[in-house]
Amino acid sequence: MARVYWHTSEDMREVVDKTVTLLLSAAVYLPGKPWEVHRDLYRRVYVEEGLRVLSTSGYLVTAQTDAYEQGVVFHKNYLVARLLVEAGYRLVDTKIWSRRRSDFFQVPFTQVLVWAPPGSVHTRVAAQRRCREYLEGVWSYPPVTRGRLNAWPPELCRLLVAAFTEPGDLVVDPFAGTAMVLGVAAGMGRRAVGYEVDESL
Repeated sequence: MARVYWHTSEDMREVVDKTVTLLLSAAVYLPGKPWEVHRDLYRRVYVEEGLRVLSTSGYLVTAQTDAYEQGVVFHKNYLVARLLVEAGYRLVDTKIWSRRRSDFFQVPFTQVLVWAPPGSVHTRVAAQRRCREYLEGVWSYPPVTRGRLNAWPPELCRLLVAAFTEPGDLVVDPFAGTAMVLGVAAGMGRRAVGYEVDESL
């Protein structure tokens, strides 16, 4: 079953401490807002609430697409990574999602970063055992366009859910958007919870 709560994930009060196996999140969409606003939101969601709800046997998977700004690359992945490392997360793996679509404003791939919370003993081996596709270094799927947003491809959602969870585990998407992650996770027998502030999505 999938459930969406229509409020910010800065307060995931519906989720019990240390019960989340996979906190899976694409970048938040805040058009026109400076990086400092994004950074503060990521700190409250990934660090403050994320470390509260994430099991020590769980994973945080983030996906950021760097952007071109005034002729140079604005490296959002580096900035998010620095925030997470300072909070005690460990980077256990990194993958490339080739979006197979040209975009004047974004580089043509997204970095998918796999994080283990403080106190975890994770390595990349467990995910490799669960999902053979995870072994590939580059995942090539076109994004799914829904309204004004690009949603996660269902194939990529299935791959990540298979790699990092078992049936019955709790998957949380703090920036649910069109809820593609939640639908796929629920269809695979996982419990799924999402947070979204824009009900029109």
